[in-house]
Amino acid sequence: MPKSSKKGKILYKAKKATDMSLRELEQCSELFSENYGKYSEYAGEEKAGHKVRMSVPYYERHYMADDHYVALAKVNSKVIAHAFYVRKTIDGRSITWVLQLVVHESYRGKGIGSRLLHSIWGFSNDCAWGLATANPLTVKTLESATFREVLPSEISKHIKDIKWLGSKIHFVKDYLVDEERSMVNTEFFVDLQGIEKLTRSVFNGNWKLGNLLPGYEWLAFTFDDQPVHEGYEKNFMNIIQFSEQRLRDAYGRMKVRDQPWAHHTGEEVAHIFKTMERLGTDVRNVIDFGCGEGRHSVEIASKYSEIKVRGVDFSAASIRTAKARAKKLSNVSFSVADCRKIRRHSKYDLALCLYDVVGSFPDEKDNMRIVSNLYDHLVPGGYMFMSVMNMELTEHLAHPNNIGPISRDPKILFDLEAGDIMQRTGNVFDPDHYAIDTVTGLVFRKEQFHGDGKLSVEYVIRDKRYRRAELEGLIADRGFEIITCEYVQAGRWDEPLTPTDIKAKEILVVARKPPAHP
Repeated sequence: MPKSSKKGKILYKAKKATDMSLRELEQCSELFSENYGKYSEYAGEEKAGHKVRMSVPYYERHYMADDHYVALAKVNSKVIAHAFYVRKTIDGRSITWVLQLVVHESYRGKGIGSRLLHSIWGFSNDCAWGLATANPLTVKTLESATFREVLPSEISKHIKDIKWLGSKIHFVKDYLVDEERSMVNTEFFVDLQGIEKLTRSVFNGNWKLGNLLPGYEWLAFTFDDQPVHEGYEKNFMNIIQFSEQRLRDAYGRMKVRDQPWAHHTGEEVAHIFKTMERLGTDVRNVIDFGCGEGRHSVEIASKYSEIKVRGVDFSAASIRTAKARAKKLSNVSFSVADCRKIRRHSKYDLALCLYDVVGSFPDEKDNMRIVSNLYDHLVPGGYMFMSVMNMELTEHLAHPNNIGPISRDPKILFDLEAGDIMQRTGNVFDPDHYAIDTVTGLVFRKEQFHGDGKLSVEYVIRDKRYRRAELEGLIADRGFEIITCEYVQAGRWDEPLTPTDIKAKEILVVARKPPAHP
């Protein structure tokens, strides 16, 4: 691989195998042939010691099929790692088999292969996850991704389903599975030199899948009806922190325009300016904190050409969309910025912070920073419109078994049904898909993202939701004067609701920064 290609950013993609370009297939063929390994003596004199190769026609014959997918890692458009896999549905739930994993030798030890595998095995509502492999490190990654131990006894119990899936896989010949070993005949005679030593090192002498026979690979699977091993509880905060480090990615993958709550921008902007007129305040400039794809900013700029609008959001993907929507408007600008930290370049008559920007961060100090920064960005006498999620309705709708000390008992979260709410529906008040931690007061969801060309992933999302008195205290503590604070629904902000009305998903507060003293 050229030296220059090592300097680029690693980009991850996922797609149906049938959607791969010829160039991608050629690169996967080259990657496998140069980096997979060598044939053993059992492959015959002509092959022994030579690199195992796989041609483009081979991929086309065996990997370009329904329910076959590929996860790719690229640097400067060059494939440096790939993982092919097949996902089938059985009894309404998915079972996934990784067919091939290869990482370029120059990029090993950087967690790239693990990230590809986690994206494939990371969906908690699948019923089984696995692969055939001659690498014990990959078996360890499977256990890490699914929080379950690979055991021959469990594989034996589910062998009927595995064989059903294996019948769709070209290299599977027959199985050797009992209480003490689990392997599958693939007639793949790869050199296994050093594997026994690696296995002892990785599993500390606790290897359960047996010694490989020539032409066989270990059959490693875990299943949703297995008990979760202690690693889940030990790594609970690591799981949470990993997810929250990728909040920008999660928000950037939301399909906001498809979600019902986002279809009322015109009515909401009309309400804002009707309120400002009633308050007797002229608006010359507006800042939109957490503007997302810029729907409110663009609506204001298009209706009020005399008003300057600035939108900021920490998701680069959202800002790219916002700029594209506003390219014909000269009075609106967008920039990537963190609302907790953005520096004030000018002051504004009106600040917007709508749809749960405050509350997106589980640490209340972060939410306080946003409120404080809003205050600093307003002129004396300037106004703020902010909406947050209604905790009273959240508690009212919650299933009793989804309420408890999650931070002390992760089983509540583990048993929670995952969904693709952020990406697809936006219904974060669906009680089937959230749990409330009675220790921290935070709301947990398991959010899945897939089918958009990026790696599939499941994140644990925590958000902070508010009761009205709590929100009023947060705003007043920073020095704002509260004008109104009401329970509302999207697009109908002029119709106050009761706290537990099924439509009252938001609390809308209008507040003023006190005027300067004469």
